[in-house]
Amino acid sequence: SEDKQRLMEAKKIAKLGHYSYDIQADIWTCSQSLDALFGIDEGYQKDMSGWLQIVHPDCRDVISKCLKEDVLEQHQQFDMEYKIINQVTGQERWVNGLGTLKFDSQNKPFEMFGTIQDITSRKKSAELLNKLNQAISNAGEPILIMDKDGIIEYANAAFTQLTGYEFEESVGQSVKILKSVSRDDDFYESLWETITSGDVWRGKVIDRRKDGSVFPAMLTVAPIMDSKGEITNFVATHTDMSALEEMEIQLHKAQKMEALGTLVGGIAHDFKQFGYISASYCR
Repeated sequence: SEDKQRLMEAKKIAKLGHYSYDIQADIWTCSQSLDALFGIDEGYQKDMSGWLQIVHPDCRDVISKCLKEDVLEQHQQFDMEYKIINQVTGQERWVNGLGTLKFDSQNKPFEMFGTIQDITSRKKSAELLNKLNQAISNAGEPILIMDKDGIIEYANAAFTQLTGYEFEESVGQSVKILKSVSRDDDFYESLWETITSGDVWRGKVIDRRKDGSVFPAMLTVAPIMDSKGEITNFVATHTDMSALEEMEIQLHKAQKMEALGTLVGGIAHDFKQFGYISASYCR
């Protein structure tokens, strides 16, 4: 029927298959989508031993214990994420298995049925997201994430160290808490026009710390867009330029002193030469 066809298409999109396990006979059957996921055919040994062979070695003991103690003995539902190995390609996949028991008149389980869904893509996305989160949190450069109105939604530890604002103090505040009087409104309006148009802004600013002191920073602000290309957030990095500017000041002073030394040396040389000429003239 049309409804059945739609259901099959939905399962295919969701990478979802179903199974049934006869507990007394120790035999399980499953849909073709699961056969393909497992890399097996009709000749495969579909008993508990065969099933555990599909489960990744890292997960076999946990799965076996859960099925025996939690499901068959305690009559709990089966709900676990674990890895499997495709028996043809050897490829590892992450799945989410769900299982429910059926009981006979004596309240003994005689069948377990449920679904298994391939969640490999979701797992990889979650792992990548976790890596990115750690990278941002532990980055040496201060990083801010703001909503499209400039309200801070996230600040990493380096931001706290540089500005003095704790995470709880900065989140929910306008990014204007960093604004100093060294730049006029036209400067910030130009910055805002650039990023709201979808472009990246880079330039030097003078930011203000929580204690009121100011510091020079190289600021980069980039828009974050959704799948429709609409701006949802902005991400900003602040590179503290205080040490660099101090080095430039010291270098400039050293260059001035060197130039002055050269000038004085030249004058002394001229005076010495002039004195020699004068002495010769007097003789």
